[in-house]
Amino acid sequence: MFAFLCVLGVPWLGCSEDAGDGSQSGVVANGIPAAEFEPFANLIRNIDRAQTELDAAQAGGNPATIREKGVMLAQQQQILTRLYIDKHGQLTIDKWIQTVRAASTAPSAMSKRPASSKELEEKFTQLGATWRKDESGRMNYLDCTNIKLSAENLKHLAQLRHLHTLILSDTGITDKDFEQIKNLSLLRNLNLGRNKLKGPGLRLLGGLENLETLHLNDTGLDDQALPDVKTIEHLKNIRVLNLENTGFSTQGYEKITRLFRRANVRF
Repeated sequence: MFAFLCVLGVPWLGCSEDAGDGSQSGVVANGIPAAEFEPFANLIRNIDRAQTELDAAQAGGNPATIREKGVMLAQQQQILTRLYIDKHGQLTIDKWIQTVRAASTAPSAMSKRPASSKELEEKFTQLGATWRKDESGRMNYLDCTNIKLSAENLKHLAQLRHLHTLILSDTGITDKDFEQIKNLSLLRNLNLGRNKLKGPGLRLLGGLENLETLHLNDTGLDDQALPDVKTIEHLKNIRVLNLENTGFSTQGYEKITRLFRRANVRF
């Protein structure tokens, strides 16, 4: 099959004169036949490249480019289905894909490559999170309530630039983790409740100018955090500020209420 496609000049297979020379004859991990390793690996690399290009197009927001890149990715995936999944089954091909990616000739480059949107969706689904996408296929809602997020998973948040709602209630985040959400400028709803916070992290939220609701309930915040709260008083779109079950004194509550006169400040 591979030789036949090469004769036809199918470019995505990366055909070459020595494609069938058995250079991967030792590759039998997860059952990949040696003769199929190179064409399969080339196809998976092309799929990954197409996914990356689609992600970039979605970030740019040009509908025509998004459609073009989406068609290219769909074509590659159809080829994968026809040549491999239909023949060997989805579970087997999933193992093969893992093997190909693990055997990359540039593992360090792969590890530095940002996760694609599909990979992020898979990661958060595996964690048990709830997410939704907008009409352009970009994740705009993420709920991680009661999921303890590792440092690696927290870093993925910084890629979700189209989120309008982010719920991190009881996820174990601390003030330093606000670094991963400080540039999510489209956020309108942010829930940081039920985490052990002290306040300095609030200083990183000053760029979230579209923020409408901010939940800081059931945290360790108290009057010592008043200077930190003051640094976000310029966020005039905030309409709900939830400070229920925190340690602010009556005087502290009064000061915050004056800072956020347009908001429903909940104590």
